[in-house]
Amino acid sequence: MELDKDDSNRLIQDYSTGMKNKLQMLMFLILKPKVILMDEPLTSLDVVIQLQMKRIIRQIHKDHIIIFSTHILQLAKDICDKIVLLHEKSLHTVDSLIKDDPDFEDTIINLLSGKALDEDIRAIEENLGEGHEQES
Repeated sequence: MELDKDDSNRLIQDYSTGMKNKLQMLMFLILKPKVILMDEPLTSLDVVIQLQMKRIIRQIHKDHIIIFSTHILQLAKDICDKIVLLHEKSLHTVDSLIKDDPDFEDTIINLLSGKALDEDIRAIEENLGEGHEQES
């Protein structure tokens, strides 16, 4: 992750959203807080920088509690150990079995839209349940 030398004398408020996200990540690496809170950490970043940021998040997650919000379900699936959905002012934990479902995104959309049926969830658990222990 690189910063342009010309940007060194600019005020942070004048930076783009992507540049602010890069600076934020650099601050996390320097300050090493125990808890890191990020809001849409990959927004406004090009594909190369997104990949670098994902790698950094994966590397530092062992030593930090990282909480981030995203609307990108695949990003949550790729990076997160646990996923919690905010839906209608309530938090809902996503079972690890659903996270491992090949139709993860469709399942989440169905859960959020109220279209998922109990038998759909049971089918997922049956297909993925062998060798998995459900979290309590």
